[in-house]
Amino acid sequence: MTRILPLPLRRVGIHLARWHRTQIVDQVDHAEIVAEVSPDAYLSRRYLFMITVACGIAMLGLLQNSPAVIIGAMLISPLMGPIMGLGFSLCVLNLHSMRRTLVALAVGTALALAISALITHLSPLHEATPEILARTRPNLFDLLVAVFSGLAGAYTTIKRKGEAIVGVAIATALMPPLAVVGYGLAVGNFKIAGGAAFLFMTNLLAISLCTTMMARWYGFGARNRPAHTLFQSALVIVTFALISIPLAFALRQIAQESWLTQQVRSTLTGYFGQSLLRVDTLRVRQSGRGDVDINAVALVQRWSPTARPDLERALRAKLQRPFHLNIDQLVVGHDTPTTAQPVQALTMDTLQAVQQRLARDEAANGLRARLEHAATIPLRNVVVDATGTQAVLYGAGTPGMTLAAAAAAESRLRQQFPHIDITVIPATTALPSIGFALGKSAPDAAGVQALSLIRWALTRWQVSHVMVTGYASTPRERRGFDNLELARRRAASVGNGLRTAGFQVTERADFPVDHQPQLERDQGIVPFQAVRVTLDNDRATNPTP
Repeated sequence: MTRILPLPLRRVGIHLARWHRTQIVDQVDHAEIVAEVSPDAYLSRRYLFMITVACGIAMLGLLQNSPAVIIGAMLISPLMGPIMGLGFSLCVLNLHSMRRTLVALAVGTALALAISALITHLSPLHEATPEILARTRPNLFDLLVAVFSGLAGAYTTIKRKGEAIVGVAIATALMPPLAVVGYGLAVGNFKIAGGAAFLFMTNLLAISLCTTMMARWYGFGARNRPAHTLFQSALVIVTFALISIPLAFALRQIAQESWLTQQVRSTLTGYFGQSLLRVDTLRVRQSGRGDVDINAVALVQRWSPTARPDLERALRAKLQRPFHLNIDQLVVGHDTPTTAQPVQALTMDTLQAVQQRLARDEAANGLRARLEHAATIPLRNVVVDATGTQAVLYGAGTPGMTLAAAAAAESRLRQQFPHIDITVIPATTALPSIGFALGKSAPDAAGVQALSLIRWALTRWQVSHVMVTGYASTPRERRGFDNLELARRRAASVGNGLRTAGFQVTERADFPVDHQPQLERDQGIVPFQAVRVTLDNDRATNPTP
């Protein structure tokens, strides 16, 4: 060091180190500060009580969409104690203290999730309010807020200016995101729960690591070995890098949505012109497939019956990407004053109804995405009802897609989402053939499964009338039975099974293919002794074995 740096720089470094020791480190009573931080960082009855109270207030405020009530939960902020304690214990590498703070955080988090889920379950209000949705899309700015808040919180703790912790608690808002996680778990919306959990973890890690850095600046952990210091530095850098990457992508998506929102707003303003009083609600969201969902509420003086197709044409030329537009026009009349208050008074009930519908649509979009991901089969559409209790998945007619895969997907989804009535409607395709043992008129085990699958598919397609054709092997080969008569009995057996399920059936018997004797000699007769079910508007085609 002394050989590398020139003498002036060495002197500057010595003066800076002396200033830091005398003016920063020596001005702090380290033992007393650690003693003050420890009681609030560990598990206690007071801590559990405050967690319960804060979470209850936060959850009620979120369900009522009341910012004032939510701020009340932020003021209590019992989680700040263990998070600060974690930062100090990481700085001084006190494993015993670190273990106790982690236990307090884990128990407090679990208690908050249980309380918020219980309140949501008991509450008649289950719709995702704007306050709930606002905590489901963290971005890089949220990380910066948490970093500055963590530095401020550690500084006020070290300098014993505890009254500033209130501002830190409000800025980071630890309890509301955690309550939103409990809400998402209670209603089965894992997109909401996952986004809020990411925001909570961002705040928790940023505050604790910034506390570690600030504590090191004030001389805590000065006796740590260089390897410990290197570990702390690497932990801070790696953690912030891992958090920043997805948050940066989220911020980029929000920036794109902001640009799209501006384009849509300018298009609405240009289209309605003087008739537009204001755009009361405008929500633009990008889906995972790259298309855009646009929901807008416009307060107008005159109704425009062609607004939606006209706006779709204008937006298609401006956005140059797929989108879905839902526009609501609220007519308030020519003589209505254009000030915001009278318009709001006239349309408040209608606006609240529309906003509630948009909140339901947001929740439905999350459920739709989870169902599409869990289905693991190609889909062309997913429809979720307004209550989120029924869903219909429409299968895509892609090559290799089978009815068995669609039926298995429906069974699996119903087990995975037990509170949702899920129906999978497969794409129309050829029904499987029903096999029989040689000389038997009742289906074999595989045939019984095929018949069950056929009944399921016909029910999903809402088919009422089908054609059942029994195919026979040729009579030219020596058989101990009448092949065509056996084919009729087999068709009757399958037809009776379909009739008991409520279908109308027409039966017949036939030989399946030309040049059949030669094929039977090459492949055997079993593939030619099957029953095929076709839709009423189709003709039985010559199947190939």
